[in-house]
Amino acid sequence: MTSIDISTLFGTALDNAIEASKEIADPSRRLIRLALFAHEHFTVICIENYFVTTLRWKGNGDLASTKSSKGLHGYSVKSVRHIAHEHQGEVSIDVISNWFTLNILLPQKNEKLTRWSE
Repeated sequence: MTSIDISTLFGTALDNAIEASKEIADPSRRLIRLALFAHEHFTVICIENYFVTTLRWKGNGDLASTKSSKGLHGYSVKSVRHIAHEHQGEVSIDVISNWFTLNILLPQKNEKLTRWSE
């Protein structure tokens, strides 16, 4: 995986979580959790954040942009999913009680969690 792919995955997901946190009036609710771990033969990236905005879903089940302006908004989850698929991985989104969870599952090339720079 290239450094551009890695920075896109983490940067996009964290940017989205930070943007959602900016909408929360109560500072004690501005929460973002990030986990990176190995499970069996996969690398798992899990980014969770609390949110208060209304999420919109497209007819095909994809998340629609919550941005009011046009332009490239709405492509962030698509870009994360595209990178995961390029590496034979998968992306899932779960929403439970104002917690947004983005899970990225990537197969490992060997049986141990390698350093990203390798």
